[in-house]
Amino acid sequence: MWIDYDKLSKLQISPSENAPDYATVTAKRVARLLPHVKRVTIREKSNERSTERFYGELVNAYIDQLKTIASESRIKLPTTRAFDQLTCLKVDVELCGTYVPRVCPNTIQHLKLENLLPNSTWRVFGFEDVPKSMEAPNLVSLDIKYHDYSPDEDLFDYEAAKQCKMHFPRLKSLKLCIRSAKVPLLDSAVFPQQMDYITIEASPLSTLMLAGIEFPKTKFPSLVVFSGDNAPIRDMFKATDNFFMRSTECLEARLLIPFTSYIITPGMIQCTMFTILHLRTNVYIAAILEVVTRMQNLKELAISRINEPKYKSNILIPEPSSMQVLKPLHMRMKDLSIWANYFDNTSTEIKTIVKYLVLCVPSLTQLYAKTMNINELESFRKEYEGLYPHLSTISFKS
Repeated sequence: MWIDYDKLSKLQISPSENAPDYATVTAKRVARLLPHVKRVTIREKSNERSTERFYGELVNAYIDQLKTIASESRIKLPTTRAFDQLTCLKVDVELCGTYVPRVCPNTIQHLKLENLLPNSTWRVFGFEDVPKSMEAPNLVSLDIKYHDYSPDEDLFDYEAAKQCKMHFPRLKSLKLCIRSAKVPLLDSAVFPQQMDYITIEASPLSTLMLAGIEFPKTKFPSLVVFSGDNAPIRDMFKATDNFFMRSTECLEARLLIPFTSYIITPGMIQCTMFTILHLRTNVYIAAILEVVTRMQNLKELAISRINEPKYKSNILIPEPSSMQVLKPLHMRMKDLSIWANYFDNTSTEIKTIVKYLVLCVPSLTQLYAKTMNINELESFRKEYEGLYPHLSTISFKS
């Protein structure tokens, strides 16, 4: 098959065992062979300096004509000029330091940046100093993973940065990974009234800034609170409520809380719209039952650490012969996962919890429990799986 290299407009580099030695390959040779490339996608993740240097030179070779730059490998892009023609930029800017690649706010449609300093957001759009306002009229997706810290944080005028109004009238998808308590983008962004996706990944302390932000209605809001620093748990949940507050008719709402020292007690989780809820922290059994009772849209519940399961099986749970005593609590939840091997829960207590939830949630089709008492629970599974025909999967693992 004849290939007319002169007409190729897309260049994709993927991992390969037969990859060339980039120390001997020059970007100019590639550019001469493929002169009309407009989209460069690098799927190889490499920390080799020769490879990073080659990728940077390759992009530079096409700097006046590229429409798309997407790289999983770190590359150092030129910072002395703007990529005015770019519609898509997806790169790790860690090598750029405080100097970031610049795009034209009127042209860019998809922007994904990793390791961006919190005080550099407006610089990406070509501003050296904080502007009073700016607009990216065609930006559809914005994905920023902020760096852990800002080396010139002491010189960073956060209050002044908050005054900049950044308008994103066509934005459909926003994803932010925040590790700092000072991210002016959230304070200054002006979003459209409705969006498709908003995903926030933040430390507990960083979530507190969500309390004062007016978020738009969103079809798929998602909040992931990763472990790290600590914040008052009730304040964190108040901020969480604000994040989800306007998306009352969303299609899916996800809240994920990782392994932390928090203890979730009844009344802490006020939002009732979650469809996916992962609580990988200490949770009182009463809080679990409250969640299952109140959240009628919940489809997936994962619990890692159960506190206070001090109920006798024959008191809390009637035997199968008297199942009719319990009224169904929930009709939509399909997946239930319980990790209980981090506490000294006896097999009787675990069985009590499992039996209660299975009996009261007839929509369940998947049940997964992880515990140290694998032998006793395996016999429980064999004994009861015939009594719950709606469960297609019952799995206990150590």
